[in-house]
Amino acid sequence: MSNKKWRKQLALYLSFIMIFSVFSSICVWADEGLNQDITKNEVLKISKEENMTKTKESLNKVVEYYRKNQPTMPMDDWEAFVALWAAGENFEKSPWKNYSWKKKDPGFSATVGGNDHIHHIFSLLGVGKNPAKAFETNRNLFAELAAQQNKKGSFGTIGKTVWAIVALDVGVELGVDVGVWNEENREKAIEALIKEQNDNGSFGSFSNIDNTGWALIVLSKSKGEEVQESIQKAKEYLKSMQLDNGAFGGKGQWDQENSNSIACAIQGLVAIGENVVDANGYWAVNGKTPVNALLKYQNRDGSFRWKLDDGGSVGMATKQAAIAVCDMVHQSSTWYRLGQIKFQDDTSKPEINKEELTKAIEVANKNKDSVVISVEGQDVSLKDVWVTEKDVKDYVTEIKKAQTISYKANATQEEVDNALALLNIATQTFNKAKKNGKKEGVEQEYVTISIEKFTLGQGYYKEPIKMPLNKGDNGAKMITRLIGEGNYKHTGKIDREFYLAKVRDDDKSQVKIPQYILDKVEKEIGSKKEEEWLGEFDYTSMSGWMYSVNNKIVNYGFSNYIPKNGDVIRCQFTVYGLGADLGGTDFMGEDPYITPANKDALTAKIAEINSDWAKNKILSNTLVLKAYHHAYDVLKNMEGSQESVDDALLHLDKALVGEEEKPIEIVVEGLNHNMKVNKPKMSFKAYAKDNESSIVVILNDKIIKEQGGQYNVTFKKGKNTLIIKAVDQENKYNSVIKISKHIIE
Repeated sequence: MSNKKWRKQLALYLSFIMIFSVFSSICVWADEGLNQDITKNEVLKISKEENMTKTKESLNKVVEYYRKNQPTMPMDDWEAFVALWAAGENFEKSPWKNYSWKKKDPGFSATVGGNDHIHHIFSLLGVGKNPAKAFETNRNLFAELAAQQNKKGSFGTIGKTVWAIVALDVGVELGVDVGVWNEENREKAIEALIKEQNDNGSFGSFSNIDNTGWALIVLSKSKGEEVQESIQKAKEYLKSMQLDNGAFGGKGQWDQENSNSIACAIQGLVAIGENVVDANGYWAVNGKTPVNALLKYQNRDGSFRWKLDDGGSVGMATKQAAIAVCDMVHQSSTWYRLGQIKFQDDTSKPEINKEELTKAIEVANKNKDSVVISVEGQDVSLKDVWVTEKDVKDYVTEIKKAQTISYKANATQEEVDNALALLNIATQTFNKAKKNGKKEGVEQEYVTISIEKFTLGQGYYKEPIKMPLNKGDNGAKMITRLIGEGNYKHTGKIDREFYLAKVRDDDKSQVKIPQYILDKVEKEIGSKKEEEWLGEFDYTSMSGWMYSVNNKIVNYGFSNYIPKNGDVIRCQFTVYGLGADLGGTDFMGEDPYITPANKDALTAKIAEINSDWAKNKILSNTLVLKAYHHAYDVLKNMEGSQESVDDALLHLDKALVGEEEKPIEIVVEGLNHNMKVNKPKMSFKAYAKDNESSIVVILNDKIIKEQGGQYNVTFKKGKNTLIIKAVDQENKYNSVIKISKHIIE
């Protein structure tokens, strides 16, 4: 379009194009062929599987459309190139064109203020080329883009900021040189993006649904309480904009229902792990999902209309819808899947494994934050551990060195392994420097906290620990610290109406639901709704997360619970009965299925050991380790008696102070393990060497009473099992002899 023609446009429209050029223009063009198979008023109440089938069919139709109407240039079709890559298309093969722009430098400058870098980075990735070695000039478009970040952290418009962050994140995943882009600069960019969020949770000053969906893509790869709050606000906004047909739309000029906005919302929701396919899920309205809403816009030829009653820009609608369809098919963000690309012309280096180093850095940071800084420990509580300021500085220096290598795009495996070794040495040195506090009087307050999956027979999700109480803490904040941001889904907010809906859990171990629960289940046990998450409605319709405080199940949200020193908090998964399987009383009209033992004291004792910086040393004692493991077994048994719990605690306490009793020696006369038995009846004597403990003899599960100082037994044909137990003065079994015998005919 000529400059002369542009001058005839309204000034406001001109400003809109200049400032928000990253958003492709929404022009209205005529088109034909609205898909008659899916009418505007059709009720789409179909299952998740049927939705997935329709989505895959839709993707195939999109690919066929593009094969006949091929994308051309990065400026116009960057999203289309990415969508076709995600659909599995290979641009090196027929029928795709041999695009000249894949090799020819377009000539824009490294500091250009538009979106040329973004368009070309994603287009090159879509056709399998490396943007870090772009064109015949070998330009690094990632490094050039990273240098465009301003002092406030943004890249200009909200649109450019979003896609610049995504592009550079992908560069990091690819392991290429991303210039000045690092963790610090990314945090600045995220802060700048969150500042663009409006009070109602939306992003930007127009096209709020589109902007909000795009912002969620970026936030899905970010951490921190502020990020989680931003995500929650954005979700609430999108939910408020969802219509009865499952679509997203409002009454404003820029948010009326259209395929572009629906597609952008879907892209953001899929990125943060939301299920937009399930007709019975959170994002379904009267059985209609965003999938149903979007697919109504697809034409017979595979393209998408902008509005149902107005074709609009088919090109713009189709490429954005194509990305959303790919997201739904793969159940993950197409944009971030680009980080998995293996370039055909890049054989320069092998894949580098940084997983162990990343985990060591995470552990080191938690370790560093678990201590108090002091000079001599006089100002540190008796229950706390302290180190000097120098100890912390030395440790932080090594942690930062490791972080640098972890984030270094071209780091070698040798550098990574060396950084891990040095960090492990630094951690050992730091742990040796730890000392117990000396201050008497005011002490740090703690609670015991754990997360349990006992009703599934899968033990602990988070083992018991002692967690320090901070000023202003509530249950939601403590759960967040325990699980980690991004590792759970919830409704409400941290400070009000917080409900723990799901936790990230990829446990593949066998589910073993106790029989007392199975006896109550009226329908067949199902499975998880999402493979990597565990929460409400998994396995049964009456499941979810509940919690108890000091052995009492609480019926209000975590945000309303204010912890007190010494509280024992046990977050527990109820698989059926909305807590009745946990021993809940008359919850929703259900009588408790079980009267569980009070395990708080034993849980707290285990938490003390788990939270002690010298845990490994404590458990190096064989008797302590044995008592520790036995305590775990008792805790995980939903039907365990109070006696077994108290007994486990007693033995653990004795073992910890070195008072655990030694096995009682049993003396047996007239019988030994290798003795051949030629007749079914025989007699023997058995007694405890301490002459204080009593003996229990059991033959084939039947107790044999002592008669005249000896035991008379009658063996059956075949295998026999004879057990001789010594019982101490507290009536607890201490030693056991087990003898298996066969009658010889």
